[in-house]
Amino acid sequence: MGIVLIYQARQTISLAQGEFMLMGAWIALLGATTGGLPYGLAALVALLVIAGMGWLMQRLVLRPLAGRPAWALALLTGAIAYGARKVLLAVSSSNLPSTTLPSPDRETGWTLADAPVRIEYLVAIAITVLVCGALLALFRFNKVGVALRAAMHNRSAAHHMGLPVRHLDSAIWVLAALLAGTAGLLLATWTPVDADMASTGLKALPAALIGGLLRLRWAMVGGIVIGLIEAVTNPLLPDAWQNAPAYLAALLLWPLARRGYQGGKGVT
Repeated sequence: MGIVLIYQARQTISLAQGEFMLMGAWIALLGATTGGLPYGLAALVALLVIAGMGWLMQRLVLRPLAGRPAWALALLTGAIAYGARKVLLAVSSSNLPSTTLPSPDRETGWTLADAPVRIEYLVAIAITVLVCGALLALFRFNKVGVALRAAMHNRSAAHHMGLPVRHLDSAIWVLAALLAGTAGLLLATWTPVDADMASTGLKALPAALIGGLLRLRWAMVGGIVIGLIEAVTNPLLPDAWQNAPAYLAALLLWPLARRGYQGGKGVT
């Protein structure tokens, strides 16, 4: 959803979403383990920092390059994200006593049809549904959300109507960073906070491509499709090939998605 928001606003792809996801998880892990913060407070601090990072990237790096080709902006986000990942992993390799976020639900679970069900997974699903619903409600029922939709749909018209388009651009990057950071916080409760997490975050790109890069709702559908594909193919493939089906599916379905949604540009 964050990739779709940025694409709608600037017609470019942010390659930093995976790193925002990793950094959100890492900051929370640092606060909860080294800093001794409660889980909820560590997560809140992480989200605030990630929101600030999203604002800084848009304000200090991307805004001065307005008007440059979209591919150049995409490569720039990727270069910044890659450098930040290397620095973060170098710093964290010797300073963190744990590799996963200490979730309050870690020891809770039950068995369903002889299969273990972890509460962490159910909590992650519930929070994801709530976040997606809140974001869709923001764009449909809130004045700020309607202004964001207007700026993403037609920047020139929004500017002539008196909307602060530059500030709305910053808000979109902050929202995208917060979405990635939230995903990182959820995933870090059972997945190690390492370079692989950033790679996992990049699977948002094939999900967005399957959704056509035009609508948030279809980005959600794309994420579900990627999850189902991996649930079926991962047990059948060696570890080195388990990421391939997601990107292959995006390559195959992207032309159909673009053709199907070309007539209805919008974020809803």
